[in-house]
Amino acid sequence: MPDTNKRMDRFCKFIVKNRLAVLIAVVTFTVIFASGAARIKSDVILQDLFPYNHPYLKLYARFVQVFGSGASTVIIAVQPKHGDIFNKDTLTKIKDITNEIELWDEAYRALTVSMASNSVKIAKPKARGEIAFGALMFPDIPKTGKEMDLLKKHIFSTSSINGKLVSEDGTAALIMTEFKENISYEKSFEILQSLVKRYSDENTSIHITGYPMLMGWIYSYKSQMALVFSISIALMVIILYVVFRNITGMIAPIALALICSGLGLGFIGWTGLNFSPLLYVLAFLVGARMLSNAVQITHRYIEEFRSTMNRKEAAYRTMRAMWMPNVAAVTTDSVGFMVLAAAKIFLMLQIAIMMGFWMMTIAISGMMVPIICSFLPIKADKVENGNNGEGLARINTKLAEFSIGPGKYHVGIIVLIILVVGIWQTTRLKVGDPSPGSPILWPDHTYNLDTGFINKTFKFSSDNIALYYEGAKDSVYDPEVPRIFEKFDQHMAKELPDIYKSSS
Repeated sequence: MPDTNKRMDRFCKFIVKNRLAVLIAVVTFTVIFASGAARIKSDVILQDLFPYNHPYLKLYARFVQVFGSGASTVIIAVQPKHGDIFNKDTLTKIKDITNEIELWDEAYRALTVSMASNSVKIAKPKARGEIAFGALMFPDIPKTGKEMDLLKKHIFSTSSINGKLVSEDGTAALIMTEFKENISYEKSFEILQSLVKRYSDENTSIHITGYPMLMGWIYSYKSQMALVFSISIALMVIILYVVFRNITGMIAPIALALICSGLGLGFIGWTGLNFSPLLYVLAFLVGARMLSNAVQITHRYIEEFRSTMNRKEAAYRTMRAMWMPNVAAVTTDSVGFMVLAAAKIFLMLQIAIMMGFWMMTIAISGMMVPIICSFLPIKADKVENGNNGEGLARINTKLAEFSIGPGKYHVGIIVLIILVVGIWQTTRLKVGDPSPGSPILWPDHTYNLDTGFINKTFKFSSDNIALYYEGAKDSVYDPEVPRIFEKFDQHMAKELPDIYKSSS
């Protein structure tokens, strides 16, 4: 142990003696390493939220290989605010929206379906028992009351349309389409939002759900996230100045945060990991930890400078006293993130790697903060007579004396109450999320409300189960296969009548 202490002493003295060279070297390396931040990928990949190597995901991968993912499907509901859809204005909008989508370069025309599509056929009986098949409402909408009544009859007597493309009460209609795989979510969101603005009015509402819409909403908040980050950083700077009342206390923690941020973001970029927008909140957590460490070390430097009035000596004493405790604390935090790698979820593995490394960069604060402080101006009289958190220190001291003295029983009772309430609340935890839409967004978000409306109004649901059959070549033509599907449909309808809608 004595040898270790001596080596630590020599190391700290060497760093302080060459502090300018060390500062230049660290800043230069950080700038070069931080250039990797330009390579950061920031995509929302919901599959990363699921356990990798899980049998379900393997089955899903095979399903996607054969049938496609369906991840680009968009469902649009047109609803008149008063009455049903069987009026000229509403039917015209359904027809116009369908025609417009079919002409989009971004969407598959063949996969665009609505009551106004030419692909939606119905049986039309003719004389002498002849049956012909024709389009439901193509190319024109009904012009007379008789034609409108016939349209209603066709819709409500056709199981593939009633409740699926048109609600059972006739108050809403669906339009479904599929975006091409190479279309960005930002582009698809822009197109769909334009559709909503142009076709919504005082008597018509447009509701849209589907993966592209969800991703579009998430990406649309990137600018708001940047604004929140900017405001948060500005508030941090102001709070630091209010607490320390000097330039050193304000600049040193921010400088350390910039260095660690450069190292962390550079690491993410160079490793090629995906920094999902869903993880941005963790950047706040790491940033708070950076500032927390830096503030403690800066406060210690100011105390040492107050007693020595020597920059180098204050930097040496601070570094010598704070480095090892700081490394131990940061290592604990870093390992806490790395433990997440035990969860077989790819997003958790990414968090473990990215945040584990990013947190470890804070270990340099024990060296860098004293060095940075030693170059910053600080007035002796200001340090001796300034606030520097002394009022807060007195409050903390009084609280500590009360907690371990006459108030220890009161504190113990309060802690016990909090513990009991916390344990009781754990019994009310909701496992999973049965609410419509996505838990990523607030329950009253437009996307979740639109999804809830579509799920409630139509037999078609945005949450579907696919029954997948795979066997020997041509075995799908065996009559037993469709019978299995039919039995499954009957079983689900019997066992889950409240949530099971239909099959197709």
